[in-house]
Amino acid sequence: MKNYVKTALLIVVAFACLVSCSNHGEEKMTDESVTNEMESKLTSETERPLPMVNEISASDADFRKYIKINGRTHSNRRSGTVYFNYVLSGFEFNFTGTGVRAELVSGLGNGTEEKNCILSIYVDDMETPYAAITLNKTKAEYILAENLKNEVHHIWVVKRTDISYSSAGVNKIILSGDNASFLAPPAGKDRKILFMGDSITSGVGNLISDGSGNYASENDDATKTYAYFTASAFEADLHVISRGGLGLVWNSSRKAPEDGGISLPMIFDYCNYYDDSGKTKWDHSSFVPDIVIINIGTNDKTSVLESDKNRQRWFDTYVEFLHKVKETYPDAPIICCYGSMFDDKTDLDLQKVVETALNDGLSDIYYLRFPKNDLRKFGRGVGNHPTVAKHKSDAEEYLIPMVRGILGW
Repeated sequence: MKNYVKTALLIVVAFACLVSCSNHGEEKMTDESVTNEMESKLTSETERPLPMVNEISASDADFRKYIKINGRTHSNRRSGTVYFNYVLSGFEFNFTGTGVRAELVSGLGNGTEEKNCILSIYVDDMETPYAAITLNKTKAEYILAENLKNEVHHIWVVKRTDISYSSAGVNKIILSGDNASFLAPPAGKDRKILFMGDSITSGVGNLISDGSGNYASENDDATKTYAYFTASAFEADLHVISRGGLGLVWNSSRKAPEDGGISLPMIFDYCNYYDDSGKTKWDHSSFVPDIVIINIGTNDKTSVLESDKNRQRWFDTYVEFLHKVKETYPDAPIICCYGSMFDDKTDLDLQKVVETALNDGLSDIYYLRFPKNDLRKFGRGVGNHPTVAKHKSDAEEYLIPMVRGILGW
């Protein structure tokens, strides 16, 4: 996900400049000579594919010409803020300069400091974060990177903490350094995966391995989940719709929609059902996944097993939801997962759900049961959640091979 090497960036930008120059009747240059030209003439506006800009606001019409937005996000109509509240959402960009600051906003941790949003900042081709930033103010300016060499850089800002904890948004990005300027943003990847789930998919409690600790941002990291590991293995862009406590029918408080609970089918069509008061509809055509991964049911379990009526409702709701997802993304296979957190003797009839959907005429629906957690091998996260080691095992030993077998990636 972070294989952005400086040389590659220079070649991309140089190629854009080559096209621009050739369109004006100038002599064509080789990729190598243009790359050298870019390195020696970073101060020249004429060598850039976009106008020279060193500060940009999310409300600017040109914001997305310079900034690649990742994840299921939404913009506030009044402030122009671009909110990226789901895990693994965020933004990235290329620039020349020595540093970056950003004005960021947050709803904070529902009044609890230990649940404030944490962002991971990656610079260039780093495999580990350059920095982790905790948003501890409703609006403030934060340093994303500083004291860099005055050359081409790539910055990736990603939300690692669950949407149930706190929100995150960007108002403005400011570059520093002589002749600092944004460059053309990274291109979207050819492969795309959509993940839907609950706290497991969000990575809640995964940084703990001895079962200690509480539900706090410092114990969570969505960049160390089965979803992220899977998308990284295939160099795919991913969208994640997940929330701690979310269920297909009943949430972790055992509330169904008629009781005030919010369920996965309710939020599927919206940018951010929780924090967007306008309930802005999501444009499904803006991100068409090659495959959809659903990992839901852990929070429904207690209610489902309570009665045959509840079990039937869960079953019927899941089949109906599969029809909805297939209608939305007809060409995308769907993998229905369950497990990771409990040593259950039942999978809540999920395998039969898949069989029923196939008998209904749907195609490319698959069932995957993650094995029970081996405490001696993987440890135990906060509240019995899977650890990073368990997430990695689920991805590498089960989900990645299945995706590869289905799509041939």
